[in-house]
Amino acid sequence: MIEKRKQGKSIAVKKQRFFGRRISRKLSNNKIILLKNSLPNYEITTRNIKSFLTNKKNRGNDVFWLEIGFGSGKHLINQALKNPNIFFIGCDLYINGIVSLLNQILEKNINNIAIFTEDARELVNRSPKDLFSKVFILFPDPWPKKRHFKRRLINQEFLNSLSRVMEHDGILHICSDVLSYVRWILYQIAKNSNFIWIVRRSNDWPKKLNNHVLTKYEQKAKDNSRVIFNLEFMSYK
Repeated sequence: MIEKRKQGKSIAVKKQRFFGRRISRKLSNNKIILLKNSLPNYEITTRNIKSFLTNKKNRGNDVFWLEIGFGSGKHLINQALKNPNIFFIGCDLYINGIVSLLNQILEKNINNIAIFTEDARELVNRSPKDLFSKVFILFPDPWPKKRHFKRRLINQEFLNSLSRVMEHDGILHICSDVLSYVRWILYQIAKNSNFIWIVRRSNDWPKKLNNHVLTKYEQKAKDNSRVIFNLEFMSYK
């Protein structure tokens, strides 16, 4: 089990509330051992974010990409392999996905990924300014019921926080197969002065992302004939 860490006393950041489950299937003994022995080698926490990133920069890492909600890790692994000179931070709360990502990192001997296992908003709030040149948010939970809209990740507060840690002209990729949520995202972006929607033609948003690999969730959506919307936004400061 991953230890739940207390908020650092020296940082005045509002603690975010997480809605949902952290584990979907019981872990085997081997997976528990993997989590215990290997996660500390790749994990960053709310306490060491700044020192970790400063250390990486001092070692020559100057390009950082972020993926929020990496699922089984397939997309994150693919991006890391195709971009070995870029350092990736993957955020996810779900233990099963974290174990899956760790397995792939070890199998493929990947050394340009760090894992954040707490609420991604905590990492965004504590990261240095102008850090990320690209951010992926693939298929975030749409929370379709109206009474749950406040739980949606994409809102004005989050966009403002994300803009602070993104470079000027940084790219934000968001994918969703829920039309009502896509409309919500576009509405939130339209209200926010920190991002602009990169779209030139009406068929721009069904396009695949560069170096994209079909994820398990995305394949399931296609199998069920759901339309997938690929949205690209630019950080504008």
